Amino acid sequence: WGPSAAFLVCSEPAPPRSLRASWDARVTRPSLRWQPPLDAGGGVGESAHVQVLRYRVWLQLPSAAASLLAEVPGGQTSLVVELPHLYSPEFFFYVTALNKEYEGSASNTLELISSAPPGQVSRPKLVQIIGQAM
Repeated sequence: WGPSAAFLVCSEPAPPRSLRASWDARVTRPSLRWQPPLDAGGGVGESAHVQVLRYRVWLQLPSAAASLLAEVPGGQTSLVVELPHLYSPEFFFYVTALNKEYEGSASNTLELISSAPPGQVSRPKLVQIIGQAM
């Protein structure tokens, strides 16, 4: 017969892990950090034929739909966030991973609660929420 064909299966990446935030006192912006998913969509322990190509960082305000805040390369697992000057004391963040075919499920959700009056920047309280995106 002829040469054998190999099929590379690509599926949805697992969620990014351990979304957390830190605060740099020199700036008025939180830094979000996460770990790559255990499975990029090619199976755990498989060769690197399937990789995370991009991450999407999502922002959600209370009683509003989530909106895309940023998209970063697959090798980057952090982002310094510009908090919008919106009239909201709460901000929710989560991250999704994308491979060449699919966008995966959301990471845990991170909630930032601001103690400043709406529209003013202050150092928010960082609250980790375990579970999936809102």
